[in-house]
Amino acid sequence: MKLILLYTYIQKDLWVSAKELSDLAASISAAWVSQDIDVVIGPGFPFVAPPINYPAAYLAAVPCVGVYNCLDFPVGSVPVTNENAEDQARLDDYHISDHFDILDAKLRDGLRGAEGLPLGVQVVGRRFQEEMVLHAMKELEASRKENGNFTTKISY
Repeated sequence: MKLILLYTYIQKDLWVSAKELSDLAASISAAWVSQDIDVVIGPGFPFVAPPINYPAAYLAAVPCVGVYNCLDFPVGSVPVTNENAEDQARLDDYHISDHFDILDAKLRDGLRGAEGLPLGVQVVGRRFQEEMVLHAMKELEASRKENGNFTTKISY
């Protein structure tokens, strides 16, 4: 009998959490519609693809890409620039926080030699608007082909 009660409690929590997530997605969608937002372009993974032997060091970046997936919003990733020599030279200055010194070191080690690898953004659309995400990605890609890499100066 105790096992059944535990199962019922967990099942109830799951449904409550699913409802809260659905309500949050609906709220965000409504806000985007009210402000006439079709897509949001933001950081994807905040650095180049990691070497295969460094996956655990990159878990801190998961919140950048996981939020909209959990909300069931369509998301696409498109490269906009490449890691360059200046990025590589600034690795020694890269610092996440005082609480993640081990992560900082592992991340720096994993990124060394990554010059030329692509860096991208994620394009997030409203729910059930996958076509708009694909359209925005196509426009970003066409602009990059026509004008070259997007550039920005980031200070650490």
